[in-house]
Amino acid sequence: MLLAIILLCLNLVMVQGPVSGRTLSAPADGGELLELNAARAYMVGLINRDRASLGLAPVELDPVATAAGQEHSDDMGVSKYVSHWDMQGRKPDQRYSEVGGQGAVSENVLVTHDFAEGERYWLAPQQLFRKAELEQMEALFFEEQAPNDGHRKNILNPHHNRVGIGLTLTLPGGRVSCTQEFVNQYGSISKLPDQHQRGERIAVKGEFPKGVSIYSVDIYREAQPRPMTRSELRATHSYTLPTENVARYFPPPYLSPAKMNVMKTDDGEKFAIDVKAGEDWKPGLYYVVVWVKKADSTSPLVTSTQTVAIN
Repeated sequence: MLLAIILLCLNLVMVQGPVSGRTLSAPADGGELLELNAARAYMVGLINRDRASLGLAPVELDPVATAAGQEHSDDMGVSKYVSHWDMQGRKPDQRYSEVGGQGAVSENVLVTHDFAEGERYWLAPQQLFRKAELEQMEALFFEEQAPNDGHRKNILNPHHNRVGIGLTLTLPGGRVSCTQEFVNQYGSISKLPDQHQRGERIAVKGEFPKGVSIYSVDIYREAQPRPMTRSELRATHSYTLPTENVARYFPPPYLSPAKMNVMKTDDGEKFAIDVKAGEDWKPGLYYVVVWVKKADSTSPLVTSTQTVAIN
């Protein structure tokens, strides 16, 4: 039965890409019931089991990413869709940033079976989850085969060190919505405002432990999100960072639109830069992306992606 469900699910993949959404055909039956916090911990254990199978370090449960993931799982379950966008048109980076996230998030989403047209769904009074179903959901993510293995690659990203888990049980039918919010977070980056004005400066600063150093701060832009219909959400595909690069700032001695101050400390490194939102910056949603270099990695990686709306 499980094999049949997996094969059917593989035919129901909504999108292709490095991070994508999934729909199972039917809920699992039987198994021990876990309340929400225990279910989250159990899924983190399953993720770490799968990471350990390839020699990767474990991830720890992140409360901020969990808050973002839970909000999204609730919205998917009640509003009847599965997507990386929500009903407001927001993508994972914005949702995570707006609940206080300072790292860089990468999302897996899944709903255990499809929604019935014309049916109304609501949150179950008791949020209880079957171990067997949690195991099935993680297996469907992890056992994907290339080239349609975006969820598996997300689970096995060696740079992820945290994860948020959103789980939502809706009625009728016992449908479960699941959101895994994998996070890169090395050090601490200042929380940026959700909204900002053109012509004003945004103070971007942070500190990193030993072995991690600043590489660059990039600014990307896209149009402000707009509310989306369920039909639009069901037609969405995998998401990426915006392609419109507005500015890029490097530490000395490299040329940069503004000076970046970098200071070595006994504990690691600190950096600070004032990014001016120029009068020529178009209205939109701006992504402030902080790249770092790790001593054990040959390529830079993103450690923070925060969004700022500029009107």
